Amino acid sequence: MIRLSKYILLFCLITLNTALSEFDFNLSGYIFTLPIYQRLDNSALLLTQGTEINKDIYIGIAKLRLKPVLNLWNDARLEAATETLIEISKFKNPLFTDNEYYSRQAFDADFTIFNEGSINITQSIDRLFFKQTFDDFELTLGRQRVNWGVGRIWQPTDLLHPVNPANYAKIEKTGADALSMKYFIGNFSDIEIVANFRSAFKNNNYAIRIRTNVSPYDFSGIFGYFGNEPVIGFDFTGNLFDAGIRAEGIYISNTNEEEPGFVRLIAGADYQFSKDLYALVEFQYNGEGTNCKYCYDLTKLIQGKVINLGMYYIALMVNYQIHPLITITGNYMQNTNDYSGYFQAILNYSAGDNITIGGAGMLPFGYKFSEYRYYPKSFYLITQLFF
Repeated sequence: MIRLSKYILLFCLITLNTALSEFDFNLSGYIFTLPIYQRLDNSALLLTQGTEINKDIYIGIAKLRLKPVLNLWNDARLEAATETLIEISKFKNPLFTDNEYYSRQAFDADFTIFNEGSINITQSIDRLFFKQTFDDFELTLGRQRVNWGVGRIWQPTDLLHPVNPANYAKIEKTGADALSMKYFIGNFSDIEIVANFRSAFKNNNYAIRIRTNVSPYDFSGIFGYFGNEPVIGFDFTGNLFDAGIRAEGIYISNTNEEEPGFVRLIAGADYQFSKDLYALVEFQYNGEGTNCKYCYDLTKLIQGKVINLGMYYIALMVNYQIHPLITITGNYMQNTNDYSGYFQAILNYSAGDNITIGGAGMLPFGYKFSEYRYYPKSFYLITQLFF
């Protein structure tokens, strides 16, 4: 599989190179660095599955993301995104790690360049798709991002790219291998059909999203088959006076009698108080969770089968521009069943037109055996250089 991935990457580069003289080509991307210090709580040590580690963890992460785009004939393009990841760490926290359970890919396009001691260098193809747009129809084939979900913190209807909102190291949603066909009915109205291909045909996912607009509100209905289970969902966005409001939800049927179907819902609002101050609030009901902290299934959390363990959550975010070049963001998350959660503060400085430098801290809180007690205290620096 590693050899196949190398051939795929080489083929893409050769194809792009030979086509430069005939078609419009552009390349963009960024370099992202994230040095992290984590302090593990005694509860977090339960997640190490018996591995002897120090409570003080130091992690170095650097990413180079390249995004080549080859514009072909009218309204057609070939787009890719490759990511080189350098990670230096003796311990990889399972709560901040991608896993195979939520993989929406038919083949593995990741390969290891170097792995020795605490240094790991990997190369991956995260996007690789062809898109053709007609007057009232759009077709996309390949590894892509299907943009479903209207929530700012949680997105229950985004079953193709689920991400734990506490995972600050995850800045790009992983692409899914899919065929997406969108038919435009009119302004702000369309029908999108998605077939997501996985390594085993029986595990393929299928869905249809029907979207319409009744000014100033957008509505969508979602029907599909994910994880070998029927699903039905909706999303809604609009304005209430000067505030933005949104909601989305999904029902996942479960044919396993021991694990009945469940509903996941979110509702939120945001408001621009002034040119310098922005805030949002979002609530989540997680029907898959439990209100008993002693009943949490940590194995599912580690494997990525669930993102949250409890049932009721609230999240707040405030963004304030201290100076045209300096912004500070505060995030607050709480599981209202066990009263655990975390505070997060991020300070960003725009050092140039294409450079952002920041520092952040994430402080979990909660009683023993509560959900966020398993998360580590984290302090980290952020540097992004765009080109």
